[in-house]
Amino acid sequence: METLKSAAQLSRYLPFPVVYLAEQFSMRPEKIINNPFEVCSLISKYQKEYQKF
Repeated sequence: METLKSAAQLSRYLPFPVVYLAEQFSMRPEKIINNPFEVCSLISKYQKEYQKF
């Protein structure tokens, strides 16, 4: 798979919330798409961040 350079490209492969979270936490899209564990840790990080609401 070619390296994905932008969130727009990434959004073809992953649901919008994951792309959005990647942008929020400044994670490189190719890092996420190549490593599903990163997606899990990203969601976990998001939950901790917004738990207080």
